[in-house]
Parts: sequence; C-alpha cells; structure tokens
Amino acid sequence: MTKPVIASVDNGHTTQLLVKVNKIANAKSYEVRSAALGTGGTPGPWQSAGSFTSSRSMTVTGLTPATTYAFQVRAVGGSIGYSDWSDPVSHMCM
Repeated sequence: MTKPVIASVDNGHTTQLLVKVNKIANAKSYEVRSAALGTGGTPGPWQSAGSFTSSRSMTVTGLTPATTYAFQVRAVGGSIGYSDWSDPVSHMCM
C-alpha cells in the first residue's frame, strides 16, 4: 500500500488542527499520530490522535495552543493491513 502524503495541516478551533492527506486507493481508514516538538524541533513521544474514515477531514483535538506539533498518517486496509507512516508535517496550534 502506498505511503500517505499529508496535503495540509490547518488551524481549526482553539486546541484543534485539521489534517488532510491525499486519498489512498483501497484504504478503509487512516490513523493519525502526533508529537509535540521540543527544543530544536525534536519530536516528543508519538501519541495516537485517532482513526478516521475520511482522508479530507481529520480533526485532531486536545492540543495545547502555541505548541508546534508533528503529525504522521498511515492508511489502514487492503491486503497488507497498514501502510508505512507518512513523512512528518509540523504546524503550530493556535
């Protein structure tokens, strides 16, 4: 299965970021994980941010304003089960 590519990370409401990926054929859902970036841009521990059925509207909640987060997404489904994690994309929560 093809590795997802994060198309964008945008601000939602306070404490939310909206993650969008390019759709993967045969994907049944997408898993998102996030990590707060520390000093020097080093990600902290990765945490599950949920499982979503739509590649275009993955709302990650419970984030801390003025904190930059890295996100990765993987596709679920098909004969392989899971794709590789996407390359990380960072964005500051407002």
